[in-house]
Amino acid sequence: MAIKILVMKMYRNLLLSLFVLLIYFASASALHGGAIIKKFECKDGGNKVVLRWTSTIELSLARYEIERSLDNKIFNRIAKIDAKGPSNYEYIDNSVFKQISHTFYYRLRIVDENGNSTLYGETLSIKPSVSGVKHTWGSLKAMFR
Repeated sequence: MAIKILVMKMYRNLLLSLFVLLIYFASASALHGGAIIKKFECKDGGNKVVLRWTSTIELSLARYEIERSLDNKIFNRIAKIDAKGPSNYEYIDNSVFKQISHTFYYRLRIVDENGNSTLYGETLSIKPSVSGVKHTWGSLKAMFR
């Protein structure tokens, strides 16, 4: 009987410890923008760059913002994506054909419901394969706007 009580106490303590760890990690992610990002990647899509990320936890999260740079110093916001709960996300940057033979740098900003933002720790870089024809056509269209 004593062993059964001891085992039940150990089991209860284990569950309590796991619960405390879960609360700790959930609150820690809230302090860092309210999201835990499992992966953030970019791929060359031929005249475009495809950005994908997966969130595993989202707490009080309003949106994600995609920022792009040509020099890895000055970043401009190019998109806002509303949070939809832990999910897979994708953004396609179709405007890279305007800049032939450049390395692009992307980063992910996490914005909570109060407007506070945090950068995701990883900046990605890619040099997409841009068609010269599409680059020239895009330049011609831009001249007549």
